[in-house]
Amino acid sequence: MSTDFTEVGKLIASFRHDQGWTAEELKSKLGISTVTLSRIENGKQGPNAGVIKKLSELGMDVADLTYASRFHSKEQSLSYRLAEVENKLALVEQQLSKVMKALDQKS
Repeated sequence: MSTDFTEVGKLIASFRHDQGWTAEELKSKLGISTVTLSRIENGKQGPNAGVIKKLSELGMDVADLTYASRFHSKEQSLSYRLAEVENKLALVEQQLSKVMKALDQKS
């Protein structure tokens, strides 16, 4: 029995279109093949944690992906949540770095 990632694929394709990117541009930004992007956007496979993290870095709300994948395997849902946590941690680290630089400049 294969897992259906149709909703996830539609969200990613919609995000790509909203950004005005071609499939070629998005696959380059994600570091994946044309075949892999096609399979993801057509719901034949789900994005792995690395792809989800990159989508988040490109501005996609990965919470949408987590919601769309709610009926998928426990491991896949955990992968989405892990990518979301990693992205939020990276944002916190960036903000903390800015604060530390500002404090250093005032000293």
